[in-house]
Amino acid sequence: MRKRAMSYLLPGLVVLVLLFGMTGPARADSVNLVVNGTFDTNLDGWTTSGSGNDPPGVTWILETARVGQPGTPGNSFISQAFSFSGTDLSISFSYEWQVNKPVIEDFFTAELLYDNTAGGVGVTTIQLLNEGSQSGNFNTTVSFSSMVSLTDLAAGSNNVTIWFGLNENNETAGTGTRIELDNVYVQSVPEPSTLALLGVGLLVGGFAGFGKRFL
Repeated sequence: MRKRAMSYLLPGLVVLVLLFGMTGPARADSVNLVVNGTFDTNLDGWTTSGSGNDPPGVTWILETARVGQPGTPGNSFISQAFSFSGTDLSISFSYEWQVNKPVIEDFFTAELLYDNTAGGVGVTTIQLLNEGSQSGNFNTTVSFSSMVSLTDLAAGSNNVTIWFGLNENNETAGTGTRIELDNVYVQSVPEPSTLALLGVGLLVGGFAGFGKRFL
């Protein structure tokens, strides 16, 4: 008798467990909203730019994006716009400070920008990371993950952009930094209310089925 009861209740319990686990990043099998986030096919899908560096901007090597060019002061940027219609996003990526720690500090920044409908704001910027080279762990890959909520997101195509930039202040040739960027994932997080309703529905269905056994 107890085994029959558990067979009715188990689906709802599983969903509720998943619900309470949604406080972390989205599941690994969720759809990645950015194209070529693992940089397996060169820099396809990404927009790159730069100023002051030689060569400027971002280069591709060994299935990673290299942001910046050691030895010359300048700025390097890489970004991608994508379409989104929800509220919460899970964002993760890996990065590594490379070459030499400079005397004058360089800065690596990651941001999420989205079109906002509230009060003529236009674009809202969420800073994900702003790390200086003095505190960076050189030649060691770091994994970053965060969850963000987009308030008053405007509908439309390419309404969200993920952006990375390196500001280099190298004062002498042979010193300086670059960032090796990889595994960029931006994933939609299901709303907890949706999962809660599903879990409650399954539990109610389980109790109903369980009750029928005694009618």
